[in-house]
Amino acid sequence: KQWYQRRVAVGTFFFFGGDFVQQYYFNEKINWTEAGMFGAIGALIGPLGVIWYRFLDRRFPGTSALAITKKLLCDEAMWGPAFAAIVFYILPLIETGKHDAAAT
Repeated sequence: KQWYQRRVAVGTFFFFGGDFVQQYYFNEKINWTEAGMFGAIGALIGPLGVIWYRFLDRRFPGTSALAITKKLLCDEAMWGPAFAAIVFYILPLIETGKHDAAAT
C-alpha cells in the first residue's frame, strides 16, 4: 500500500528537516551523519505512528471529551515512552555502536 511509503517519506522529511534546521540555526555547520540518523528514525516513527493512532481510533472511537481523554492518556502512557526510547537510546546506540551510549 502507498500509505506506508508516504509515511516513511513524511517521517524522514520532518525528522531530517528538523535536525537540519536546528543544526543550521545553532551550529551554522551541518553534521550530515546526524541529520541522516534522525531521518532514519523518522522513517521508523512515521509508519509506527500511523499504526498506533489508527489503533487508538479503533479502540476509543469518537471525538467526545471522554474518548479524547482516553486516547491522550493511552498515548502518553505507551507511545511517549516508546518514542523517547527510540530517540534517546536507539539513536545514540546507532551513532556509537555501544549499548551504554545512552548513559554517557
